[in-house]
Amino acid sequence: MTMTLISTTTVGSGGAASLSFSGIPSTATDILVMLSLRSTAATNAADIKMTINGSSSNFGARWLFGEGSGSGVSGASASPTATAQRIGVAPGTTSTVSTFTNFWVYFPNYATSANKIWSADSVSENNATRADQYFANGIYSSSSSISSLSFLTSSGANLAEFSSASLYAITKGSGGATVS
Repeated sequence: MTMTLISTTTVGSGGAASLSFSGIPSTATDILVMLSLRSTAATNAADIKMTINGSSSNFGARWLFGEGSGSGVSGASASPTATAQRIGVAPGTTSTVSTFTNFWVYFPNYATSANKIWSADSVSENNATRADQYFANGIYSSSSSISSLSFLTSSGANLAEFSSASLYAITKGSGGATVS
């Protein structure tokens, strides 16, 4: 297996509506996105969602989560809702200063003509009151290769300065693992 960094993007001063990748080459087996996010929402936490190829429809998802001292299982239909696109939550302005949520989102076989499945894991913390853990898996019903991805808040709040995303191409093959 070979894992190659394709691109990294970081939010500058003033925030940004989203972190996005476009022109994703269809030459690898899988892709992985690593994110570190904080929002400008005037809340404790803001839902983070993704769009694929500019679309917010044809999503379905299920997730397992723990929030604060509680836990639960939830899900969404394949309707075009922010809930079906959710990959976790990011701290807002009322959370502990300078805390970020760490995410990974994995897309196996992203360049095939089959529907695209994905899995996500995220963890955030607010030192004084809570921690949030999300495990999600979903499907994006499309025969098109994934060529663009965007990550944004469901509320329309910006992503805060220093939020970042890195996109990796993963090529599977025989032999040992390499990272470049």
